[in-house]
Amino acid sequence: MMTMGTSKYSWDELAAPSQENEFMARLVADEDNPRRKRIFWAKSWNSHPVLLVEYKYDVWRPISLPVFKNIRVVDNKNKATIAIELLDLDLCDIFLKVCQDIIYSLQDVSSKASRRACIFRLEKWSSFLRTSRARLSPEEQKGLIAELRFLERDSLVVHNEHDAICGWSGPELGARDFEYGQVLVEIKSKRSSANTSIAISSEEQLNVNESEQLFLCVIELNSTTAEDDKGFSLTDVVDEVRGSLESSLQRSALESKLAKIGYFDEDDYSDTRWSEGETYYYAVLDGFPKIDSQLCSPGVNRVTYQVDLDYCEKYLVDREQVINAMR
Repeated sequence: MMTMGTSKYSWDELAAPSQENEFMARLVADEDNPRRKRIFWAKSWNSHPVLLVEYKYDVWRPISLPVFKNIRVVDNKNKATIAIELLDLDLCDIFLKVCQDIIYSLQDVSSKASRRACIFRLEKWSSFLRTSRARLSPEEQKGLIAELRFLERDSLVVHNEHDAICGWSGPELGARDFEYGQVLVEIKSKRSSANTSIAISSEEQLNVNESEQLFLCVIELNSTTAEDDKGFSLTDVVDEVRGSLESSLQRSALESKLAKIGYFDEDDYSDTRWSEGETYYYAVLDGFPKIDSQLCSPGVNRVTYQVDLDYCEKYLVDREQVINAMR
């Protein structure tokens, strides 16, 4: 990911080659690349950062390559290499996230499948970056903070880093925010002084089958000012979670999920401060106030509704019950 010393990026310490169309390259370090895949940090003759992905093939066929505004992708048949080159050095942080995601996604892919798998990930990123990107709204910030709080304080207490982050399914548009086998957790945030209702985004969100356990975690988050010593920003919370991870590979997995949500370090969130109230856990059992998707008439879908938590008090459980269920 990042090198030691004063270098911020893994390609910083590489010298630029003297010849055009050549690269100075170094295998991605074991901490980011534990399977020692043939993936290289590189620098082009004009000092552009590059990620090189080597692959093998039996029969080479042309594949349509994704198009970026500020990234060039070249598939070299003779060298069996995909070169991903950043053209705008102001976008190094975003480029690093793209590269980390590709490195992570190729760890369990065979060398013959690496070419297609790499292009598939690039297509995903091309689609994401093509859309006009705006800073996360206050409501989106609040929702992400709540999910990160659960990840750090609950998931990582129970699971190893890999399993904890893999189970964070919200960024993947999963049905629930966290999924650990048959234990599912939906995260909601609300203001302490607001009404007691929370928004449910679909008729499926609070429904499970008989073999599953569903918990609802509600975290109180309130907007505050810069003068509040206990206040924090979204960036502060992201940095806390990053700092709690020992594995560089899992930090890359985290960065990939943050990017899918739309969080990038380039965006300044220091002007929006938050304070934290109480956290409540509910077991979503029979009788819990919710819409049953099985009872919806045919043709009724994408239902959004509110649940008043004043009617859910008998379903309150303590944190330890949720922790034990996830073990």
